[in-house]
Amino acid sequence: MQIYSREDLLVCRRDELAPGDPQVSQTGIEGLMEYRINYNTTGSVSLFREYDKTSHKYSGKSRTAEYCEILYGIDPFDIGCIDTIFNCWSYLRRFFMGMTPEFWPDEPMIKDSLDYVFDGYESIRRKLDKLADYQYCLANLMPAPVGFVGNRSYDGKGNRTRDNGMPDLYYKRARNDFTRIRQWIDENMEKYSLEVFREYESYCEDGHADDPVTDDPVDWVPFERSIDNAIACIEYRSMKMINMFYKREVS
Repeated sequence: MQIYSREDLLVCRRDELAPGDPQVSQTGIEGLMEYRINYNTTGSVSLFREYDKTSHKYSGKSRTAEYCEILYGIDPFDIGCIDTIFNCWSYLRRFFMGMTPEFWPDEPMIKDSLDYVFDGYESIRRKLDKLADYQYCLANLMPAPVGFVGNRSYDGKGNRTRDNGMPDLYYKRARNDFTRIRQWIDENMEKYSLEVFREYESYCEDGHADDPVTDDPVDWVPFERSIDNAIACIEYRSMKMINMFYKREVS
């Protein structure tokens, strides 16, 4: 578990971070869909190493948590959780909803229709392939306090009807909706290289971040630009992270 360069922070570590889950044989969008289709008991962003199906309890420290200790010099259990900053699924779902409105975009459907749906949009596919692999790179993972991540019964980052996981929209609405977490992000902006929350542009509005992307250039041009921005933010963050890592190592 050595970190030598920023390239080490951009490698897809989906399988490495969750060795107990079914391993993925493909890369890009196909690999991400395969991962989501698999029955994963822990997942690549879990702090815990394993899950006991009998006792329904998590135990141990995951490799994700260990990398967090190496990169930030902290115990992530003291903070709360780890999450991805960008979720490629949010982009894929919007694109497929707009391009194939007659079908519901689930993982098997997306995996089986990539060539058809991306016909004429090859540049978007290449960029989403890259973002799909970046999703589980270390430069896209961040420590976060309890309450940061939303789910079906709890409002938080990833609420499909609000921010849909877009860091810029979440950061803006956190000013009123999640004041404690907004304060935490601001206070730890430099420490954990979280400038992406201020600098990223999704070209979406709160409440419309899950709108379908149609074949109208008014839709797909800013959509493609938002993917470019996400990739650039992850790559820039990798540079900041490796610089801070080495500064801490020599201090």
